[in-house]
Amino acid sequence: MDVQPMSEWFRNINLFNDEFTDTRIPSALSNEENKLLEENVEAKMKELTTLQLDIVENSDRIQMLEDHQKLVQDELETIQRLLAAHRREDTTEQTHLHIDIAEMQRTERLITILENGLIKFRKRKTDFEAEINQLHIQIGKINDETLIEKDTLEKLIDVIKKNDEETFCLMKYTRQDNIRIKELTAQLERDSEKSIKLKRAIEEGRIEYYGLQVELDKIADIFRRSYTQRQQLIKRWETILVQMQRKDYDIDRLAIELIQIKAKTRIKEQELSQQKIFYEHEQKNNIVTEKLIHLASKKIMSLKAKQMTNNNKQEHLKTDVLSLKTALVNAENELQRARTIFNELKTTIIHRQQELKKLKQHHQQILDRKYVILNEKFSIDEKLSKFEKLMENEQKYQNNLNYQYKNLSETCFLLNNKLLFIRKQEKQYEIDNQAYQNQVHNMKNQINQLDQQLLKQQELIYHQDFIKQTIDRRLNRLLGEKTNEKYSEFDLKIRELQNEYEKKKYQYDQLQNQIKILNEELRMSKRDFDQLIIDKNDLNEKFLQFDLYITLSEKLIKKINNGKEDYLVEENLLNIELKRLKNILYNSSEINSSLEQQQIELQK
Repeated sequence: MDVQPMSEWFRNINLFNDEFTDTRIPSALSNEENKLLEENVEAKMKELTTLQLDIVENSDRIQMLEDHQKLVQDELETIQRLLAAHRREDTTEQTHLHIDIAEMQRTERLITILENGLIKFRKRKTDFEAEINQLHIQIGKINDETLIEKDTLEKLIDVIKKNDEETFCLMKYTRQDNIRIKELTAQLERDSEKSIKLKRAIEEGRIEYYGLQVELDKIADIFRRSYTQRQQLIKRWETILVQMQRKDYDIDRLAIELIQIKAKTRIKEQELSQQKIFYEHEQKNNIVTEKLIHLASKKIMSLKAKQMTNNNKQEHLKTDVLSLKTALVNAENELQRARTIFNELKTTIIHRQQELKKLKQHHQQILDRKYVILNEKFSIDEKLSKFEKLMENEQKYQNNLNYQYKNLSETCFLLNNKLLFIRKQEKQYEIDNQAYQNQVHNMKNQINQLDQQLLKQQELIYHQDFIKQTIDRRLNRLLGEKTNEKYSEFDLKIRELQNEYEKKKYQYDQLQNQIKILNEELRMSKRDFDQLIIDKNDLNEKFLQFDLYITLSEKLIKKINNGKEDYLVEENLLNIELKRLKNILYNSSEINSSLEQQQIELQK
């Protein structure tokens, strides 16, 4: 707009010169074709700007998706490496270090990508702020120029009242100035629309910035969790290595003990052979036989003491079995509680789905009403009244939605707490199960040791019985006496020990069956827990959809409010133009009346 030359011409004009004559050709008062062309050009420029912004946003989104795809591929590679290492079971400290270094590099890539996105967003924000400042400066300049031109026009009007001959020229120039003022007002409206668009873009940028911050926090939490999980895995592998070393040490110790026992058995066999030779050659030595009988009685006393210790061990095993049974009952009760909680969660999910369907139906009804009101041919006042009613209903509906959203967020928080509690319980169940398995393993080892001890004792008893039988035969040959009563007592003791061994074996089989049942129940609980996690993810997705629906409804409300504000601004501008036109008509009528009077006077 060339406003400054016109203002300078109005300032430098010599209005009091009677010889002044205007040679310029005035511009057209209303050129509709030019106006239509300008409007088309402005609309196309707006479309170009919107398309450029969409292109920039789409390119940013494509870059973000590519970065996300790279990150997902990196995570899949790390997971495959971990699975391969777990299958091979040949992981060492170096492999763990390589895995940790790869994950650190992946997290550094994530941080660099997010930092680049933040830098781009800040650059865009600064560009938008600079454009807004430039627009504000241009608006201020235009306002100053309009004020200056108004002052000049007022001066010209005063001069026109004094000089009747220059009225026609001044009317022409006033019309031109009015056209210029209209163009300036249109420019002001365009600049105001640009500023509103820039503000909206800045708000969207802020929302994206907050979203990026939330993603950063999530990535940091994921990194911390992965780091803690890896530390736990390293600790477990260290404990497994320590246990394997202990087992190797126990195996070596048992091998040494076996070698010692074999050496002792060989020595005893040699002694027995020597004794046989000695008894064959020395049958008449009764003193030696009595000493051997005394030694056999001492060994029997030691065996009785060992039998007492075995009985005490059996009592301890019985108490351990009772404690394991109570722990099994408690685990079953806790599993039933977890199942009831799972059923309650299913019912809440069904209710939430029904509520989402109702909300979607209500949203469709509002959109239908909006389209009906926009398509129907009503007056402006009727449309405004209907829009106001719709806005009131929408505000009430939004208040209800906010109240429901608060309730849903509270319930979601409670459900998350319940899930955390269930996870803690599951971890405790796994720890208890591992402890029970360790106890069972220890009991198996104890039972095997007891079986070995019993076998050794039986071998010693058989050996001593054989020695006793030989000695008794020799004594019977010497003395002619019989000791069948002692043999019967020893047989009864052996039978009692065999019966106790069978009972312990039966109890051991029962414990193994109970452990199998517990493992099956744990598998079922794990499946239920996995399904709970899936349901929780579905709920989170539905909550996200609900949040998106709320944000979209808020954006629609903002758009409606902005349209209403624009409509009110247009209405005010139209009223101002009407008043201005009325004033011009009034002034023109006064001027025409004065001219007619002058003509009448001249004719007279």
